[in-house]
Amino acid sequence: MTAQELWAEYRPKLDAARDRDRKEQQGVFLSVPENVGGVWLEPLTIERFLLLDGIDHPMLTGRGVTPECVASFCYILSPEYKHGDQKAARDFIKSFSPPDAKQFAEQLAEYVQDQFDLGGADSKKENQSGAGQSWVCSTIDLLASEYSWSEQEILRLPIKRAFTYARAIVARKSESNVATFSKHQDRVKSEYLKGMAKIRSEKNGE
Repeated sequence: MTAQELWAEYRPKLDAARDRDRKEQQGVFLSVPENVGGVWLEPLTIERFLLLDGIDHPMLTGRGVTPECVASFCYILSPEYKHGDQKAARDFIKSFSPPDAKQFAEQLAEYVQDQFDLGGADSKKENQSGAGQSWVCSTIDLLASEYSWSEQEILRLPIKRAFTYARAIVARKSESNVATFSKHQDRVKSEYLKGMAKIRSEKNGE
């Protein structure tokens, strides 16, 4: 394969990735449920994250995930969720039955990871290490100071949206350029560069 052929292959992929990034970046401002493996889930808000993090929920820690844990996680993110209503929780968990339990658990894990993608690597690392309170506190402080929003208003923000606002504030106030993340474009570019490196290596007889 030549460099021209490789570019012809990856150009439409890059265009599609760019469009997907744009839609996802705009989509963070829509407070609508998302279909995950056939189950509708509300966006993960800071408040609901803290609820899950406070009980070390297996869907956040990745340890000891059981069908009941999957069901309880879906209830907390369900449009049917009622805070403090134990009967509603029991009824939801009892009746919950995903089509493929193992595959669905994997889809949920990807969903959780995706909630932190717009926060950049540092935010994801803090969440995975269990240091959730540090980013929560700094995010509340930043948004409250900038927009005069109440603590409760910020806690109810989807995590993706909170991170988007925070990064916009930092970018506006920073004298240096702030790194931007376009995960789908970045992945396609990485694959393209690997392909180019392979072509150069073969051309040089390495």
